[in-house]
Amino acid sequence: MPARRLILGLILAAVAQFLGLLLAGAGHGWTSPFFASVLLWILIPTTLLAVRRSRPLTLGMAAVALAADAWLIMRTIDEGNALRHYLDVNGFVGFVLVGGWIGLWFSWQGAVIIALLFGRRVEA
Repeated sequence: MPARRLILGLILAAVAQFLGLLLAGAGHGWTSPFFASVLLWILIPTTLLAVRRSRPLTLGMAAVALAADAWLIMRTIDEGNALRHYLDVNGFVGFVLVGGWIGLWFSWQGAVIIALLFGRRVEA
């Protein structure tokens, strides 16, 4: 079972990285997701493998989520109108790509929140 979770986490991270590449375009799009997706290669598998096993790890992941969100917001603000321009140029497809990436970005954070609110420690 842990191997399946690891593989799922890596697949989700790869999809997020690919979407981040599409969102960045040739550097003229919204580039923040491309760089933020690098974090997902560690965060998604860690969340799937270990969050429910350790309350301190879950709390640590919650702190990482806050810091990562703040970092993403600051990078997006630094880009100015890149996201708005990307959506203007790409229309509906741009909204789908942005929504897909944001869904993957928040998926691991949702799992951490659920584990904090409802999770019980699992004895290994």
